[in-house]
Amino acid sequence: MIRINDGTVRMRYQLKSKMLERIVDRRNMEKALKAVERNGGAAGVDDLQSDELRQFLNTSYQSLCEQILKGTYKPKAVLKVEIPKVQGGVRMLGIPTVTDRMIQQAIHQVLSPVYEEQFDKKKFWIPSGQKCTPGSTSCKGEHQCRIWMDNRTGFGKVL
Repeated sequence: MIRINDGTVRMRYQLKSKMLERIVDRRNMEKALKAVERNGGAAGVDDLQSDELRQFLNTSYQSLCEQILKGTYKPKAVLKVEIPKVQGGVRMLGIPTVTDRMIQQAIHQVLSPVYEEQFDKKKFWIPSGQKCTPGSTSCKGEHQCRIWMDNRTGFGKVL
């Protein structure tokens, strides 16, 4: 049972609030907007193009931030697109809306520096004379993690 007056719970809430405030900070969102505009890409289910995002943000920034800070923001559905494979067949690709991509970018810009500094410089290893093997890395501090990477497909997972 968690008590409301527990200092630990209050501290976690304050840290979460500060992190969300950094994410929705106007400068951070502007930087994220520029990244989405620069990358371009297809529109999602709402048909909003990346070159229309700036105008949308100018009119909707305040309500978007309020939703994120209150925890009521709901990402839109992902547009499902079939991409043909060279060997035949298709693979599915999910395209998020440009608004969701901007929010993802804003989150990335705040969280990446926090977590990247926890990783050792030697992230992956391949024993000499051998094929690519699962790489591993460790985090500094109390957390331990191992990352497995399949270099043939470019996909990995945290174990």
